[in-house]
Amino acid sequence: MTDWGHPRGWTETSLGDVVSVVRRREDPKTYPAMPFIGMEHVEPHTMRIIATVPACNMKSAATHFVPGDVLYGRLRPYLNKVVSPRFEGLASAEFIPLTPASGIATDFIRFLLNSADFVEFASNLDEGDRPRADWEGISEFRFLLPPSSEQLRILDALESYLTRLDAAVANLERAQTKLEAYRASVLKAAVEGRLVPTEADLARAEHRDYEPADVLLKRVVAQRRCSEDAEFAKNPRRIGARKGRHQEPTVFDTGILAELPDGWCWTTVGQLAEVSGGLTKNSDRERYSNKIPYLRVANVYANSLALDEIKEIGVSGAELQRVLLEAGDLLIVEGNGSVGQIGRVAIWDGSIAPMVHQNHLIKARFLIAPTHRWTLTWLLSPGGRRMIEQAASSTSGLHTLSISKVGSLAVPLPPANEQERILERLDSAMSLVDANESTVEKTRKCSRRLQQGILKWAFEGRLVDQDPSDVSAEKLLASFRAERAVMTSARNFRRHGRVATR
Repeated sequence: MTDWGHPRGWTETSLGDVVSVVRRREDPKTYPAMPFIGMEHVEPHTMRIIATVPACNMKSAATHFVPGDVLYGRLRPYLNKVVSPRFEGLASAEFIPLTPASGIATDFIRFLLNSADFVEFASNLDEGDRPRADWEGISEFRFLLPPSSEQLRILDALESYLTRLDAAVANLERAQTKLEAYRASVLKAAVEGRLVPTEADLARAEHRDYEPADVLLKRVVAQRRCSEDAEFAKNPRRIGARKGRHQEPTVFDTGILAELPDGWCWTTVGQLAEVSGGLTKNSDRERYSNKIPYLRVANVYANSLALDEIKEIGVSGAELQRVLLEAGDLLIVEGNGSVGQIGRVAIWDGSIAPMVHQNHLIKARFLIAPTHRWTLTWLLSPGGRRMIEQAASSTSGLHTLSISKVGSLAVPLPPANEQERILERLDSAMSLVDANESTVEKTRKCSRRLQQGILKWAFEGRLVDQDPSDVSAEKLLASFRAERAVMTSARNFRRHGRVATR
């Protein structure tokens, strides 16, 4: 190490000094057979291309790249989408194509952009819901540049370390896939009556009677009607809305519903629960003095709630009772056109009170336990997901749910005692899955930290030894600065003609 802290032969520089950006924009129709890389085709943090599509499928102008370029995804820099394709192709305009100067290894730049220091730097360049980094911003990133020969030695060492680390991560991903498959299989067995002995079988073996699901359903519907009648009695002005209130929703399923175990019956969400919408967010609400925390789509995931960022909304007294959440309410994401977003379901835990919900979340309130947890289990299962996707499909290409569609979702209903036993067994099985998934995720995070630790050592000159015979990075930097000056002079000559001399 030298007196000023640089490794021997290294020099401090900026990204803009060692790479150039030539924005070659092309019409995909000109190269229809070329592979196209979109932002969705690059895995965050891993520098992996997970797919390509033919360029003929694209309409907008694209960025042309060649082997040796590094593609940097400027949208949401914290996702750290960086790749260096070994083939020629087209990429989304959200990628900045970086071409390293002579003597700068492509993979050295790729790993540099994958380092935690660069990710933090780029992530602070812009803020907002859709932050973007630009070339002018990232070109200012400063780092230590090693000699060309040492760059290659560093890359050899990184290849050795990270290949083994990648193999360990691949094993974690396989374990994660198996856990997801097991979770789905347990849910499937639960909603098909195969997880525990059915109430009908137990009753026959014990020579006793039991309450089948159709009797339970009649009790649920009767209790709901009594509750609605009491609600209308409190507010006579709403009596006009009572007409048609007790019309039960028809089952949405357009095919033939599967045969159920003895004692079960098909019903709907709307028969089991009161289904309602939430608040529409508009500028008028700013005038309300009564501000209450509210749940958004961003707070509701599959059987989980993200409550680290809760906003407030103005609510009038007249609408408060309708949108106020209670512990046990089932929340269903209405959707925004993306099938993956639609129908995410979770149960409100009552951890924040009062709490209301926005109109893109549909609420189902159940009167009899544990039908809320049973319905959640069904909607999380493969069969329930198919039911949701079928209900949300649209001929216009948009996918969304509505209050009526949610109310008409078919639900296989077991007897009450059987629900309790299934949910108890399910909790036991899922607690094991959750524990294993937590272990996998902790190990994955540890692997990422280890990878970043290795990269930090590499870019501090501590991963491999320095060789005094290497041509210093300072000389390397000087050479291509001189080359760049010559090229700039040549471009100026072509643009403006020969410069006058004395």
